[in-house]
Amino acid sequence: MQKVITLVRTTLSDLKLAIDGTIIMSENLRDALDNMFDARVPTNWKKISWESATLGFWFTDLLDRNQQFSTWLFEGRPTSFWMTGFFNPQVSDQFQSVCVAVICNGKAAKKAWFLRRSQLMGQPPCVLYMVHDLAVKSV
Repeated sequence: MQKVITLVRTTLSDLKLAIDGTIIMSENLRDALDNMFDARVPTNWKKISWESATLGFWFTDLLDRNQQFSTWLFEGRPTSFWMTGFFNPQVSDQFQSVCVAVICNGKAAKKAWFLRRSQLMGQPPCVLYMVHDLAVKSV
């Protein structure tokens, strides 16, 4: 995450200087400017981060991921995790396959796959990990 933030900060700072004429606009800066004008994620940002349809969605994901990590760091482990914020969503099929294999071979397969509403009230037990905004394909 720090690599992504550092690259975004560096690119935007250099782009500002190049537009002012303080530094020469390189090919990477020109590519970044063209992509931002077209609301696309710059190529060098995509190389070290995740795919996204538009620059707006990508930047929103960046803010959400940073918020999740900051909250976890300064306020302790959250009661609910945004799983796609931890990794590249394009590898979610592989991740889901591993999760299903682990869950089905473990004790969770013997229990119900749903939580009753009464179980969601109050603080969850320390062995329960809740996730949100994760689309799981049927297996």
